[in-house]
Amino acid sequence: MSDPLSSTNPPGHSAEPTLCGASGGTLLAVWRNLPDPRDPRAPLGDTTTIKLPRGSWDHFFEKHVLNEGEPWGDLLTPTVLEKLLEAWYGREEDAEVISEAVGKLEAEVRESLKRPMVILYQAKKVGESRRKVWLLQLPSGATLYAKARSKAAYVCTCYFPSVSGVIKNGQKRWKNVAAKLVCRYAQRTEDGRQLIPPSAGHSVSIKHETTSEKRRDIVFVILKTWGFALDSPGYPWRGRLPDWEAARKPSAARELCRRLKPKRHWFDQPDNPDDTQPSN
Repeated sequence: MSDPLSSTNPPGHSAEPTLCGASGGTLLAVWRNLPDPRDPRAPLGDTTTIKLPRGSWDHFFEKHVLNEGEPWGDLLTPTVLEKLLEAWYGREEDAEVISEAVGKLEAEVRESLKRPMVILYQAKKVGESRRKVWLLQLPSGATLYAKARSKAAYVCTCYFPSVSGVIKNGQKRWKNVAAKLVCRYAQRTEDGRQLIPPSAGHSVSIKHETTSEKRRDIVFVILKTWGFALDSPGYPWRGRLPDWEAARKPSAARELCRRLKPKRHWFDQPDNPDDTQPSN
């Protein structure tokens, strides 16, 4: 059975994102004054900064934005996506269009942190140090992963899970992805009948093609926004997610934005953003 939270990648690619371990390299954007999901008062309280490395943008653009199975026209708008694709296939980078696209992504990140729809956890692979990760559910249905440092977080990747590619209704799409995230990261009761917020010792193992990763210290920021019932013992998940105003309805124009045959093999690019950016 396919993983509904994986992206619709070509054969040979990992279903889960390989999170970056570096924060160095050229920055494409710096998003300041964002609600800090680590603050218990979130979305009030402290603010934070998220930085978008150029290497990370190149990674998920080539691997995911170019993937016609992912509805990027609904996040970037069909017009911006079409301009990006025209520039890519014409091998002429358009800084103005990239800036416009990054601005669309920033708007979704701000909406995610404002609601908030964020999962915090620590991830560790064999032989590697532990990383603090923010998983942002975006209103378009995409998921964005960022590595957290003390004063900022660095975007590692962003993609639409495969389950989202077949759902055209914006509200249904993000709710479906959110439900799958809860099923993955929440903890089951002993009888297996309910999902509840993860306890301190709860962990999730994620298998990559060549290795595995353990995720622990999992926190759903604001349980209520994720659909957990705070008025019931144990806070079981009921899945009652109110509509998200920022979840725009997909435009029929998305169907007009066709992908052309690539002039270079984007699927040969490295899966790890670290491969394209230096470490500190």
